[in-house]
Amino acid sequence: MILLLGTNAARAQDEAAMRREAREIKRRFGIEERQLTQRNATHRTRTHRPPQQGPGTGGRHRARTTGQNGRSVIRHGGKRRRAESQWYGGSDLPKAEAEAELDYWLAPALDARQQREQATINRRRAKASAELVARHLEAGEDTATLRGQMLRANEIELEWQEKLDELDFERSIETAKLQRARRRVKNEFSRDKATITMCLLAKATSAAPADAHAATDAGIFGVMGDPETIALQTKRDEAINARERELAELDAKFAARRADLEAERDDALAEAADA
Repeated sequence: MILLLGTNAARAQDEAAMRREAREIKRRFGIEERQLTQRNATHRTRTHRPPQQGPGTGGRHRARTTGQNGRSVIRHGGKRRRAESQWYGGSDLPKAEAEAELDYWLAPALDARQQREQATINRRRAKASAELVARHLEAGEDTATLRGQMLRANEIELEWQEKLDELDFERSIETAKLQRARRRVKNEFSRDKATITMCLLAKATSAAPADAHAATDAGIFGVMGDPETIALQTKRDEAINARERELAELDAKFAARRADLEAERDDALAEAADA
């Protein structure tokens, strides 16, 4: 009876110690996750900070609209060079490219790096938890063997999980690059189309200066059937389709690599179990 009570008391103490260690693991890695979130929030804030537009502007961006301001440039003798440099569907190309750089490259790359760091924390937490369970196995004839098997299996799992996490990071970065290239194609098309539109507006206005509104409308509608615009649209569609094919090929390539890594991991686990 006394022996049984002593055994129960020791077991209770061991369970209490295990709970304390588990809480400490949760607390320690929770702090790391919060620090990671704060760091990335700071980086994201700096990334989204609007750029200065030059001395004396105070960082203000003077946006333009294509319709009304487009007419005023033509009416007041604006030149083609001005149209090419300033008109882009409501803003200029550098601004559109800056926004695309943020939305299609900087932000996705930041997210990928955060996920990579989070995956590292997850692996370290999994290792600490597995070691905790192994330390508190009930004593028995095969305890040492069972503990070794558990730790070895966890080591293999984490080794291959790191490879899978790095593969996911690589895939995110490569995908972001292709999406950024696809966005660049659309931006360049809008810029070139705006240039063609302004040239047609200039021709229509110079041909009928007395009725500028009608001339402007005629110039805008003339863009739809303009051979140069049609060729530009064809070129854009071909480039976008090429980027889409590259994205599909990228998905297939990384899916195959992941399947290979998972198969190798399963083989390593099976070999460790048979040892």
